[in-house]
Amino acid sequence: MVQRDRPPFEGQWELPAGVIEHGETPREAAARELTEETTLNVTSDALILTKSGGHALGATNEEDEEDENSSESDVFVVETTFAVSRSETTGEPAAGGGERAARFWPLAEIRPDLRPGEHERIRHSIQALDS
Repeated sequence: MVQRDRPPFEGQWELPAGVIEHGETPREAAARELTEETTLNVTSDALILTKSGGHALGATNEEDEEDENSSESDVFVVETTFAVSRSETTGEPAAGGGERAARFWPLAEIRPDLRPGEHERIRHSIQALDS
């Protein structure tokens, strides 16, 4: 997990995350982000898909905001989550760019003050790795 060093949720712990760069697959982006945020290395083939879905963020311009009947959005966020076993990674966790800290957490020690939504992501990841 990484501890955020910037808003939003500054100081809270979360799973490494990021955005896909042009030309990347989601799996390649996840492997790159893991390395950038934790200095751990993993091949994209070792990642296990745990969850994928999306949602509209809502109206993004004044015209849509004024139309109470509008259900369309200019922005749609797609979230894809991967998990990987520690045995598939190399290196030791250390904070990368934009993170305050990075470390492994034993399941028994996972703290309740995680970034919102992290408990669900962790649960999906554990289930995927156990199956």
